[in-house]
Amino acid sequence: MEQRAAIKLFHDNGFSPASIAKQLAKVHIGERKVYRTIKRLRETGTIADRKRSGRPRSVRTPALVNKVKCRLLRNPKQSINHMASQLKVKRSTLQRVVKFDLGLRPYKLRKLQGLTQDQRDKRHQRSKVLLKRFARKKLDNIVFSDEKLFSVSEYHNSQNVRIYAASLEDIPEDMRTVERFQGEQKVMVWAAISKKGKFPLVFVEQGTKINAAYY
Repeated sequence: MEQRAAIKLFHDNGFSPASIAKQLAKVHIGERKVYRTIKRLRETGTIADRKRSGRPRSVRTPALVNKVKCRLLRNPKQSINHMASQLKVKRSTLQRVVKFDLGLRPYKLRKLQGLTQDQRDKRHQRSKVLLKRFARKKLDNIVFSDEKLFSVSEYHNSQNVRIYAASLEDIPEDMRTVERFQGEQKVMVWAAISKKGKFPLVFVEQGTKINAAYY
């Protein structure tokens, strides 16, 4: 209902359905939801649910939706299985509440490089020195560079890559396996960027030691 109310607010202020969908995409309200809500408004004059002909919901009720919403507001890092067990509802029911009623999607935690307090202090001090040194100078001669070691072997995501079949034997051998070799080939690539633009990529020959002289 809150999503419909937001759509109605934009609609009452003269926004077109396409512009409403674009604005509300930031809060995960889909284009289909926008058009269906506007159609409901034009046909019934309200955003309330239509009169249903089937059996009313007995589990996925507004009370359950509110409970799940409050739980996720307190702690968004929760397991669907754990919540379903605590609320004594099916996992599939709770998934529909989260996806369709609350408009939420699951996201994985992203890994970031951690910094110790000593590293933070050093970066702070060096930043001050750089700001002071280049406060009134041109930045044309500053270059940021880094190197990365790439594996030549095929990348395989064991979690997301799936092959559907009635049985494992139905899948051809070359499709159900990923080969791995000892001492796989790798290549070092160096890249840099400055105020003037990108530098050409440098592919480092195998066995080359990256040191000050090579730079």
